[in-house]
Amino acid sequence: MLPSKLYAIAAAGRPIVFSGHPVGEVAVLLRKGHCGVTVAQGNWSGLVDQLKRFANDANLCAETGRNAREKFERHFDKPLAMKQWMDLLRTLS
Repeated sequence: MLPSKLYAIAAAGRPIVFSGHPVGEVAVLLRKGHCGVTVAQGNWSGLVDQLKRFANDANLCAETGRNAREKFERHFDKPLAMKQWMDLLRTLS
């Protein structure tokens, strides 16, 4: 399960800067989707560096945010989620 804030950030079309395990589910999602970066927990200087990187590169910020929004729309929007739930429930009955 993904942290709920990731959905809101992606839906807003913003790049995701995640502090967590560098090879966990979120890190893989961000890397494969080109929609954000992961910084190891407790690496405060790395976190600051990544935030500065996005703040100082408008093109990178826009492109990464656009990728996040597209990934959200393809995989996590409400109609799609409801369809997936209904499909799952049908398999159980």
